[in-house]
Amino acid sequence: MSTLTHFLSNDSKIDAQIVNYMTKTVQMESITDFANFWTTADFEKGVQDDVVKQVPGFQDASQPAARIQIARLRVAWRRARDQTTAKLPIKKTRTMPHTSTDKPVGMGWT
Repeated sequence: MSTLTHFLSNDSKIDAQIVNYMTKTVQMESITDFANFWTTADFEKGVQDDVVKQVPGFQDASQPAARIQIARLRVAWRRARDQTTAKLPIKKTRTMPHTSTDKPVGMGWT
């Protein structure tokens, strides 16, 4: 069982028909593939239209079984996205310490 299949089936409780569609037909191979399949702006509609509504038995998105799978896939996508998005640390910039001199800065002419 692939990591993606385990993630979707066992961890996210996605129906086996939907998992099969995603891995065999759409050919998602990894959690990263799943996380990057949609943008943040379009994943909510994407899991419904691109996946769930394409699987026999779930094509009517108003039915409870389809709605549950859509909701679970949305949560799974967010979890996958969180796992695969690198959390880059905020780099602090170093500032030069302020040194005060009584001498003027310039060409040295007085």
